[in-house]
Amino acid sequence: MSNINKGTSNVPIPDTPYTRWRRSKMLSYMTAWQQEQPKDYRNPTMLEAEQNKEAVRMLTLIASLDYFIYDLIGEMTEAGKYKHGNKRNVNRCKELIERAHMVFYRRIFNYDFGGCKKYNDAMDTYYEAINECVGLHDEPLERAYSIVLAIVRLQAECRNRIDMRYFYQPSEDLEKIPSLLECLGIHDYKLDNIIERQVRSIKFRVNNEGEED
Repeated sequence: MSNINKGTSNVPIPDTPYTRWRRSKMLSYMTAWQQEQPKDYRNPTMLEAEQNKEAVRMLTLIASLDYFIYDLIGEMTEAGKYKHGNKRNVNRCKELIERAHMVFYRRIFNYDFGGCKKYNDAMDTYYEAINECVGLHDEPLERAYSIVLAIVRLQAECRNRIDMRYFYQPSEDLEKIPSLLECLGIHDYKLDNIIERQVRSIKFRVNNEGEED
């Protein structure tokens, strides 16, 4: 959490269960409202708009992990590695990812069901785009493992660029994943730069007027 306060506020915020809940609710409100309201409903500042992009990118990366962890499980099963301690640790990672994804999905649902559809569409777009940009098809197990770890690191970088007021605790919990997966003994190809370039090239329609982000 070294750079987490790189936002608009430098005032320390107590770290309590209530403030963690409040921050994640504000994050939900910021991203859902920004995406669902007509273009002329509000005029965000440049910093607010940038924070929104970063938050949407972080949350969509987290959502795409829900697909990629199953890719990893599939490749581990094929290689005979999905058993005993390995299986237990990977299942723990799956639980962390599903929680991080579903907590935010339910909050979007509370604002507008249309927001859920956009979130799911964005998740599908990220999954396809990341699969398209990553090679290593002759090493499917290493490929799946490297993608999961790269996305975990990238979503953490996005979180650290978002104002502390919008801190999302389930995102930080995902940082347990690398240590949980160490026991697999699989090589990490460090695909962060390749995936980040691909993700940042993706444009989404973010409001009812059809303007692209």
